Amino acid sequence: MTNVIGSRNVIDACERLGVKRLVLIHGQAVEPVGAMGATNACELLTVASARRSRRPYVAVRFGNVLGSSGSVIPMFQHQLEQGRPITITHADATRFFMTIPRQSADPAG
Repeated sequence: MTNVIGSRNVIDACERLGVKRLVLIHGQAVEPVGAMGATNACELLTVASARRSRRPYVAVRFGNVLGSSGSVIPMFQHQLEQGRPITITHADATRFFMTIPRQSADPAG
């Protein structure tokens, strides 16, 4: 609820003050069962505000970190193994993937 209420407060302030652009950036939830719904609520608030204000307010979710515990890759692999299509949230959504850089044992890099 903290993220949803906090996002709502920021979005409302942006609308009141006429902020030209807003980018909501958030990470994927570690426990997706409950927190993903709240994260999605923040995205929906941002999109609704963009429509109301007719301003480029967007939401970006950093949840596709390859090798992380919240990576979507295992779900994609499971869907492919079952011969199912890969699920993308929305036809207009674009997925980008990032990697976690490995730490070198050498302090010099």
